[in-house]
Amino acid sequence: MANILTAVINVIRSREVNLKQTYVSSNRANSMGDALEQYVVDSFADTILESDETERLLKVNQVFSYLGNDSNPPDAMLREGAAIEIKKIETRHAHLQLNSSSPKARLYVDDVRLKKSAREAENWSEKDFIYSIGWVKNQQLKELALIDASIYCADKVVYQDTFEKIKEGIATIPDINFAPTNELGRVNKVAPLGITSLCIRGMWLLENPFAVFNYIYEPVHDRNFNLFALVSIEHFEKFSNKDQLLTLMGEVPELSVVDVKVKNPNNPAQLIDCKKITFYI
Repeated sequence: MANILTAVINVIRSREVNLKQTYVSSNRANSMGDALEQYVVDSFADTILESDETERLLKVNQVFSYLGNDSNPPDAMLREGAAIEIKKIETRHAHLQLNSSSPKARLYVDDVRLKKSAREAENWSEKDFIYSIGWVKNQQLKELALIDASIYCADKVVYQDTFEKIKEGIATIPDINFAPTNELGRVNKVAPLGITSLCIRGMWLLENPFAVFNYIYEPVHDRNFNLFALVSIEHFEKFSNKDQLLTLMGEVPELSVVDVKVKNPNNPAQLIDCKKITFYI
């Protein structure tokens, strides 16, 4: 079963980070955002260097139960494993634009924003969540973060409570014709003819991992590429390929795996034990 360490290991072994040459020119993607998504998918499927598209698709099918779209979370789901959200940033300090989907520590099958195909992709009720953030500059992947969302985002009730309070407040505005919606609000019959509606949607923004975890992580400057992965010890110890990663560390001097403590996203007064994995080319 693939996990976050699988992607780390495959990126290190491939040493391929040029999105333009590998993806765009091979017609696997029409943009750098699509190219990054394909790269991340390939990193989990061990197909970064696969030149045979048929063979690649077979391997991806074995590893993933669902591949999504830009409109609904998640971007991908590993079979019997985590869900993955992939975001491209063009400046290193840019916020992640999550649109109407709130940050997620875990993914739940009853999330109203999931497509039916995601709910029915396999038998599941909740999944771990991974944020994969790529800083792309001049069509090259400069930095990639693979983050265990349980140490990045708060529990879903934190975001739900805020959303519902705002929604309730909007609904108390007098003399407005509100309609049921999963968004913050929908107002019908705005104009006299009754042919105009107003949708009120939230736009969730999330600081990217390079900014959030700058107290434990700094890239190696003047390098072509940096990889940063962060995993809770709780999850790390359960991964069957952790020894494979640690063995690889003895063979690759640019790879480092160290113990760190990060702030609990639900209570910053507490610290969570994690493994910080870094690699550079």
